[in-house]
Amino acid sequence: MLTRYARRKNAVRQKAIDWQSDAENHNYSWGELAEWQSYFERIGRRYGLLSEFRENGIC
Repeated sequence: MLTRYARRKNAVRQKAIDWQSDAENHNYSWGELAEWQSYFERIGRRYGLLSEFRENGIC
């Protein structure tokens, strides 16, 4: 049984994967990309995923 933290961490990881795979279908401006980067950096730091996000080009 996963803890609430582990379930949320998995959900954040999946959201990043989904966002990255769907990004090619959108025409994001530089400002929008900066907002997404800020979001994933903040949430990645909270759940210990920042290095993984950087490794995969999300941040």
